[in-house]
Amino acid sequence: DEPLAAPRVGDICKRIDAFAKPVVAALHGSALGAGLGLALAAHGRVAQAGTRIALPEISLGMMPGAGVTQRLPRLVGAQAALELMLSGQAVRADDTRLKRLFDQITEDPPEAEACTLAARLAVAGQWSRGGDTARGLSDPAGYQRAIASVRDKLGAQRGAAADILRAVEAAQLLPFEQGLDFEEVLFDERVNS
Repeated sequence: DEPLAAPRVGDICKRIDAFAKPVVAALHGSALGAGLGLALAAHGRVAQAGTRIALPEISLGMMPGAGVTQRLPRLVGAQAALELMLSGQAVRADDTRLKRLFDQITEDPPEAEACTLAARLAVAGQWSRGGDTARGLSDPAGYQRAIASVRDKLGAQRGAAADILRAVEAAQLLPFEQGLDFEEVLFDERVNS
C-alpha cells in the first residue's frame, strides 16, 4: 500500500537506454514484469534456451510500466506485444513470436555470449537504443490491424487492458519519449485507481 519507491524502474530503464556503453541483458530462468522491462531497455539481449518471460501485470489489474509498452512493440510488433501483455502468461524465449526480441538464444549459460555481444557492439561503436528500434513498426498496416482487432474484442471495456491497448497504439503514433510519458501517465492512473 506504499507509494512506489525511488528510483522507479522506468528511471533505471531510461538510464540503461542512454548509457554511454552498450548494455546487454543475459536472461535465464524467468524474466517477469519489471525484470523483463529492464532487459528490454538494454541494447541487446541473450537468453538461455528454456528461459521464460511474462508480463503478468494484467492479472493484478495493472499494465506494464518502465517503457515496456513502448519498447516491446517496437521490437516484436503490436500483435505479439499485445498477446504477451494481455494474456499475462509466460512464454519461452524461443517462441517464434519473439524471434526479433533476442539477439541470440544459447544452450549454455548466457553470460559469456552476452559479454561477447557487448564487446562486439562496443567495437562497432554503435548500438540501437529504445527510440531507434523500429523492427516491430515495419508493417504499419499490420500494426493497425492488430490494434483494431483487440479494440473490437475489448469493445467499450475500460481498465488495464484498454490502457495497454492505448499505450501500444501510442508506440506507433508518438515519438518514443512522448510514448514513454504517455505510458507513465496511464500507469500512474492504474496505480492510483
